[in-house]
Amino acid sequence: MYYNARAWKAQSGQDAEVRAFLKFLATRKAESKLTGEIMEAVLQARRNEPWRKEFMHARELRERGRKEGYEEGYEEGLAIAQAQLEKERERIEELEARIAELERRQN
Repeated sequence: MYYNARAWKAQSGQDAEVRAFLKFLATRKAESKLTGEIMEAVLQARRNEPWRKEFMHARELRERGRKEGYEEGYEEGLAIAQAQLEKERERIEELEARIAELERRQN
């Protein structure tokens, strides 16, 4: 499920908790009991050193995986492009040979 958190301003007729939650997501300002509890949980998690280390390690692994995936995709894309280029060169050579043959036949 996706929400446009910036649309909290347009939620004036909606549930106050939903509006407060969307505003919290957009502004990081806690203005309700729920968003205050969420903010406190986030602050506690940030102060929890073992959790922080685990989070940072997981983040590093995710970034490394993303980079490796990008590099692998780049290499695959490059190989495909080179193969297509080689096919095009072969096709050009074939066409040039046919043109040369047609010119010889005309003379």
